[in-house]
Amino acid sequence: MAKKKVAKKVAKRRGKKQTATAEPVPQVVVFYELDGVAGVRFQGEFADVERARIVARSLVASPDVAQAWIIRNLEIFKKASG
Repeated sequence: MAKKKVAKKVAKRRGKKQTATAEPVPQVVVFYELDGVAGVRFQGEFADVERARIVARSLVASPDVAQAWIIRNLEIFKKASG
């Protein structure tokens, strides 16, 4: 009788296992250019274009930023840190 109860408890625990939610893959990248400074700077990668627009608008609202770009489906290759 005790074995059956233990087996039921183990089965209940296994059934309640939560699956890990996958984070959305970044599809949108924001770059910006400082006013009077040559060169483009990387701001961040976003999974949602609306969030990228909010970031780009806030960057352009700064007196130091000349312009910002939102680029979709861009692959970025980075050096391995270490």
